[in-house]
Amino acid sequence: MNKLYSYALSATLLLSGLTIVFSEPAAAVTSASPSVNPSIPYYIYNGYFKNNSQTLINPQFVRALKNDNVKINGYMINKKRPKTEQNTQIKYRYDIMMNLYQNKVVAIHLLADEKAITLKQFKAAHKGTKILKVKDYHNGAYHIIYQTKNGGSYEATFANGYLTLVSIY
Repeated sequence: MNKLYSYALSATLLLSGLTIVFSEPAAAVTSASPSVNPSIPYYIYNGYFKNNSQTLINPQFVRALKNDNVKINGYMINKKRPKTEQNTQIKYRYDIMMNLYQNKVVAIHLLADEKAITLKQFKAAHKGTKILKVKDYHNGAYHIIYQTKNGGSYEATFANGYLTLVSIY
């Protein structure tokens, strides 16, 4: 009987060990993986944005922004957006404003917390992104327009050396 019990115990341990091995979670898919679909956002943000302005200089957010792979509060910029300025509807979600054209998001505007990010910090975080245009209004206002890899763009607006708004197009 002891021998039968030890065989049953061994078999149970072996089977439970196999179960543990097979129930192990799958490896996480990273943005560096070649099998990742580029249209799947790999930076997802939910909630109020203004109090978390440091997200705008987070390296993962910057990389996702550069590749048009940012989803904010369930919304993502439409990849097939019109290239010209259109009449758009305005929609708010928490403290984020979005422009919609034919019920598709064509722009997302993110307010930054006052005096949270300097011009120097923002430029350093976004240094690998192509700059399309720089506008200096000589009254403390400064704009930098960056180009993304997929034909989109985003604009950073500064007042008195601090980031106030990022608009993603």
